[in-house]
Amino acid sequence: MAQVQLDFNKASEESANAAQSVETLQKRLDETGKDLMTRTDELTAKKDEADKMKTALAASVARVKELEGYKAKAIVAEMPKPVKQAP
Repeated sequence: MAQVQLDFNKASEESANAAQSVETLQKRLDETGKDLMTRTDELTAKKDEADKMKTALAASVARVKELEGYKAKAIVAEMPKPVKQAP
């Protein structure tokens, strides 16, 4: 009977240790989940910021091309006209 009691006590102790391990793992899992959500939110915000920057860059590139076109037209307009030679 004493052996049964010892086995029971040992099993109870192992069960308590296992329950504590499960609690610890559950807390770590919850913390990891929260950390993952935080990082996901941060990455989403950075992606949105990058998208806005890409849009602004595309608008700036289009404006630069437009201004370069005006510059080319101004250069052509300022060029002296060729002198016509008499026949």
